[in-house]
Amino acid sequence: MRPIRLILHTHWDREWYLPFEDFVERLIPTIDLVLDTMGSDPRLTHFHLDGQVALVDDYLTRRPERAEELRSFIAEGRLSCGPWITLVDEFLVSGESIVRSLEDGLRRGDDLGGALRVGYLPDQFGHVGQLPQILTNAGIDTAVTWRGVPAAVETAEFLWRSPDSSEVLVTYMPFGYAQGARMERTNEDFVERLERELVRSEPWLRDGQTLMLMTGDDHEQLNPRIPDLVEHARAAGIDVAIAPLRDTVGRAPAPDAPLVVGELRSAARANLLPNTYSVRPQQKAERAGAELVLERYAEPLAALVPGFEWPAEDLAEAWYLLHLNGAHDSVCGCSTDQVARAVDERTSAVRAIANRIAHAAFDMLRDAVDADGELVFNMSPFEREGVPPLGWAADTSPAVAPVEVAPVLDEGWLTFRHGELATSLRLVDQADHGDLYTFEPSGPLEHATTIGIEGATATCSFDGFDAVIRATRHSAEDFLRLQVD
Repeated sequence: MRPIRLILHTHWDREWYLPFEDFVERLIPTIDLVLDTMGSDPRLTHFHLDGQVALVDDYLTRRPERAEELRSFIAEGRLSCGPWITLVDEFLVSGESIVRSLEDGLRRGDDLGGALRVGYLPDQFGHVGQLPQILTNAGIDTAVTWRGVPAAVETAEFLWRSPDSSEVLVTYMPFGYAQGARMERTNEDFVERLERELVRSEPWLRDGQTLMLMTGDDHEQLNPRIPDLVEHARAAGIDVAIAPLRDTVGRAPAPDAPLVVGELRSAARANLLPNTYSVRPQQKAERAGAELVLERYAEPLAALVPGFEWPAEDLAEAWYLLHLNGAHDSVCGCSTDQVARAVDERTSAVRAIANRIAHAAFDMLRDAVDADGELVFNMSPFEREGVPPLGWAADTSPAVAPVEVAPVLDEGWLTFRHGELATSLRLVDQADHGDLYTFEPSGPLEHATTIGIEGATATCSFDGFDAVIRATRHSAEDFLRLQVD
């Protein structure tokens, strides 16, 4: 009979249909039970903590007295930790945020006894094509995933290649991370469930391959009787054991393993929930703005301004808050209003920290530069407008304001044209009868009742609101910038 390895786990959304404060009250007894059972039953050889260090930090904030106990289990390999801070939505955060969630997660995981070196990707709504490159750069050559895998993959393992040719071997969960959710609690029922899962999984497994059965679900607690049930199943002739994720994922691909190149964006077997990308758009824009100030202004200025003291603690705090806001339920906006308010508060805190650092560093540079004119800092690694890469210059010429581009109205379409550049658009309004995951159009598309143009501003009036549109072009840019309020 094919071997079965149970990956006991809980998938932990730290905020979602309930706010963080409610979920953390569930988290405490969940991990308490795991630690208590590990302490009393050596047969519980492993429990997987969902690939998220934030889960461990949230627990230790409220149970600091169990830190050494938890650390010892991680060091022994009985608990997993990391490799991510949170499971971020890769299409709604920057590339730097993905890299830093991994870097910071590995560092914190090692501090806690040893980070898991597996790219655990159970539930994000698709994956960017560069992820194998990001993983291999961190020394990780295996991954586990569910959503986004194309229909062409018909086995539980495949090779995933980035555009730069980096590759990882992926263990595919065709039935998701909750295949073994709510396992039966009587001996006979447990055995029957294992047999059913073997039959269901058989078409996906190559000869000799072990069935990796993810045994858990969203916020599911450990069943302390699992070791007893496993012993009974083994006595009944089933090769089943509790195992760590790192020992269960493949190490060498089969000769005929399918190859996938680039993004995992197929909804062939699992919904990608793409409509979440347009939920709470202002919140997404605010988070992206805070992310931009942190990674493109605060950190570069702090690193490059001579004599500026590196603000390690402030930057660590800002990045951690940003990671929390990047989690797939948080950044997608598919949680309750109370969660959305918590996201907004964290975004405001990140922006405040980043602005404070950026302004302090730039003020120090301004005071040190003995020259007339406007001080210009170039964040790009390439020369721009005569300013050296990652450097600064005093510009004695007056600043050039962007040119406002006046629109032209033609049969309901607005066209903004400047030189060789032009863009046309028309706004429409439609009611949404759906929820925070899925857009369900209700009623007809409504066009603006009136469109007025005054100078470079177009105002589109709808029933109950106006949309004000402006376009500008900066002298050094070969595109138009649109602002819609």
